[in-house]
Amino acid sequence: MKIAETILMLLVGMQAVSPPRTYPISVSISTPAETVKSGEEIRVNVRVTNTSNHVVKILKSSGNEGPADGVNSADVTYDGGQRAPRIPNHQIFLTRGLISVKPGDSKEDFLIVSKLFDMSKPGRYTVLVRHELLEDDGTDDKFKRSFVPSNSISITVTP
Repeated sequence: MKIAETILMLLVGMQAVSPPRTYPISVSISTPAETVKSGEEIRVNVRVTNTSNHVVKILKSSGNEGPADGVNSADVTYDGGQRAPRIPNHQIFLTRGLISVKPGDSKEDFLIVSKLFDMSKPGRYTVLVRHELLEDDGTDDKFKRSFVPSNSISITVTP
């Protein structure tokens, strides 16, 4: 019994020290207004930067600047962690494509989070975005799909 417990403890310990996943891109978000009145549109700018030393392909919404809800998923919490309710029947724009980004270059999109979540209740909201990344795994045009998290930002809604 002690041997099994020791092996289990070693396996758990090995998992605890594994390095965090690194991605060839970073995702940062910002907002033009950290305080808005209830009912106003809440925009979040999304910047995806190639942090690798090679060209990467990222998903981007179509057009020069467009709602990026087809390539990003957002999480919005309210005052201490309660999830903000999603707005039912919101139509997501799925017009997107793969574009090449050189090392050090960035591409920008935006989300109107107030169209995705009910943020009408006054208080402090926290927003985090995950950008969908498709990485070529080198086999038969297959891509490895992952979601790269952004920083989180706070937005205050006033009455």
